[in-house]
Amino acid sequence: MNPVQGRIFFTLGVAGLLTSLITLLSNPSEEVIVVSLLLLLISALVIAGVVVVVRREVRRRAP
Repeated sequence: MNPVQGRIFFTLGVAGLLTSLITLLSNPSEEVIVVSLLLLLISALVIAGVVVVVRREVRRRAP
């Protein structure tokens, strides 16, 4: 993963987190809560994956 791809995926993950949090706070119906929590989980996994991949790349390129 190159740095541009990492930034794109990280931005998408943060956007998903913000979207799910705003949806959870604004519309507390049961169906919306389930979908928002799933989106929150997926976004957190995307961000965690990007962090792991970027750390691995940095370690590999370190002298």
